[in-house]
Amino acid sequence: TQTPGFFERVLWVDEGRMVVGYAEGESSAVDLLTLDGARTPIGEGRLIGLMQPAARVTWGDLEVEEVVSNGEISGPGMDVTFRNPGPEDVTATIPCGLTFAPEDADDQRLMVVQPASIVVPAGGEATLTLYVICIDADSSMPDYGATYTMGTMQTGSLLKLAECACTDDLAASSDSFAGSKLMTAGWMISEGMTLAELQETGEVWDPGLEGYEEYVEAMAQAEAEVYGWLERCEIPSP
Repeated sequence: TQTPGFFERVLWVDEGRMVVGYAEGESSAVDLLTLDGARTPIGEGRLIGLMQPAARVTWGDLEVEEVVSNGEISGPGMDVTFRNPGPEDVTATIPCGLTFAPEDADDQRLMVVQPASIVVPAGGEATLTLYVICIDADSSMPDYGATYTMGTMQTGSLLKLAECACTDDLAASSDSFAGSKLMTAGWMISEGMTLAELQETGEVWDPGLEGYEEYVEAMAQAEAEVYGWLERCEIPSP
């Protein structure tokens, strides 16, 4: 210890190093010590704690840099940025049925319903845009830039719906409501309600939402197509 003085706090950094906070007279300071006796001053002030680097989220050999929504809940609405720390190119593949969890608990979960992959160059980054649908009828739409985390694979009827939709090229459809029809079928599954029951709740068809009238009209006219997803994917109707 210092003379005159004393250690206020000692924190291990790893097996061979420790950070010490000590008082000497009226002042305090922090040093880095190693087991071989080397001592390196860090600065003045008291030692409160140690900042540890955040754990890296990985996807196979890749690191997940960012997962953000672009506000779309029934289409290409999720952007995932991968970083490749390795010496060779790596292909990132996201399976249909993978669900992304919002960091804001009030926002909707989003499930992948179209196949997607991208080559991430060695030492570089690449962003993959995913075609997703919302699976929470009564949650809030995410804002542009809302952050998400890589979630888990769905199971049961929702996974069955995602894998079934994965065989269609929804992005190439001339129907601007193709994704919305699939999303509505997903809501029927997740909420356990018929199309009429969903409408009666008032949670799905919020009159305050932009495009409310067009959406209601489109879904009323497309009732057979919404139920057609369930029939085609061999999923029992609620």
